[in-house]
Amino acid sequence: KRVKEFVAPLGREMHGLRGQVPLSLKHLLRILTICSSFLFFRSLLFRFPSLITKAKMKRLSILAVGLVVTGITILASADRICAAPQEDLSPQAVSLVGVASISGETLDLSGLHQQLLPEVDTDFDEFKPKTKFTNDMLGGISAIAWAGEGDLYWCLSDRGPLDGAVAWDCRVQQIRITLVNGEDNQPPKIATKLVRTVLLRDQRGIPFTGLASAFCATHDRTSRLDPEGIRVAANGNLIISDEYGPRIIEFTSDGQMVREFVMPRHLLVERLSVSWTTENLANSMGRPCNRGMEGLAVSADGKHLYGLMQSPLLQDSNRKRPEKPTGVNCRLPVFSSAGTFCSEYLYQLENRSNKLNEILACGDDRFITIERDGRGGANAKFKKLMLISTSKASDIHGLERLSEQEIAPGIEAVQKRVFIDLLDPEWKLAGEQMPEKIEGLAFGPNFPNGDRLLLIASDNDFVSTNPTQIYLFRVSATAFENSPRLSRAVSALH
Repeated sequence: KRVKEFVAPLGREMHGLRGQVPLSLKHLLRILTICSSFLFFRSLLFRFPSLITKAKMKRLSILAVGLVVTGITILASADRICAAPQEDLSPQAVSLVGVASISGETLDLSGLHQQLLPEVDTDFDEFKPKTKFTNDMLGGISAIAWAGEGDLYWCLSDRGPLDGAVAWDCRVQQIRITLVNGEDNQPPKIATKLVRTVLLRDQRGIPFTGLASAFCATHDRTSRLDPEGIRVAANGNLIISDEYGPRIIEFTSDGQMVREFVMPRHLLVERLSVSWTTENLANSMGRPCNRGMEGLAVSADGKHLYGLMQSPLLQDSNRKRPEKPTGVNCRLPVFSSAGTFCSEYLYQLENRSNKLNEILACGDDRFITIERDGRGGANAKFKKLMLISTSKASDIHGLERLSEQEIAPGIEAVQKRVFIDLLDPEWKLAGEQMPEKIEGLAFGPNFPNGDRLLLIASDNDFVSTNPTQIYLFRVSATAFENSPRLSRAVSALH
């Protein structure tokens, strides 16, 4: 009982520390002190055998040896645990500039004002009759990318209201996000202005639909698309990842489809359904229903694209409840700029209930990701930006299956640690106003001294009472001083 009480919290703490921060000396001293104490009392009992029975002494001996082995094992792994990147991320290195808010009642510039109603062949059963959704709502922002000039940003809407139950026309919004200097030493204000709305069209010129039941294209409708990640290529084109497929598609800045990347077979499912339960039960391989390629990053040298999967694949999950797969081992597939799959890394979630939402390059082999829970407001417990490194991670693209939780011998996951915790009291963002879905991540233009402007966007699910929140952070130039090509990360793709 005592061993369990000691080892269980220690194990959880060690799991949280793995690949993030150095193992502190106090934890090692604590382990060694307890081990030494048990060995000391054991030696006393040998000198005074009348104090305890032989059976109890045997159990105590086993306990002492077990704790010694535990301490030695943890000490032996300390070098690996301490190998994570350790930039200076003191409070002076990161500061909150401000928060922009876009009303959930805002309309875009598409001119598509028709009302949207659930289709009869969808799996949506929570539509409230008095709730109105139109095809020109500005919301559902699942990704953001700097346009590469001035204060213009591309903000990507996902598949539309009601989780794919309506025939939403997929689109991207161009928004101007401007820092306005405050008066009398007041903090700067953040102004937003919608510049244009661009519909995403297939090669026939037909707008992509977010309708979940549009499995195949017809003469007047495209196959379904759930846009979730966006980056800007060197030629100004937009690279967009999709959660349904998953898919990666390149579009012109006017929304015309140019090409589609080739997806590896192990990411895809064979049997499609609008129902989470039906689709997950019908497949044993591929992404879980509505858990596809959630994030997208361009490498610092512009030669590769990283597509972040939101959750573990079906074959990498616990399937005790086949309709609800769980696990912590997510995949990070890598594609060449030519559009072919070339490698893959392992990313471990902090716990089974978390999801991944975005990835952003911040240097050579170094990225920022969004890892979060599914709770909003005061119930939110985990909303973190993680700094990860793939420099020592194993290429797992030949592994068809992974363990639901463990890492196989010889395999190294990406190293990671907390970069920004949005729930940290320092930022004063936690509480009722914290959105459930933190999904977009982008760098903007540099500050005059070289500091980076980091933008984080929320997805309001097209709920008119929920605003879209855009958080602006200033990151010191020294925070990534070992990443010389940081400034090219968002626009270097060829």
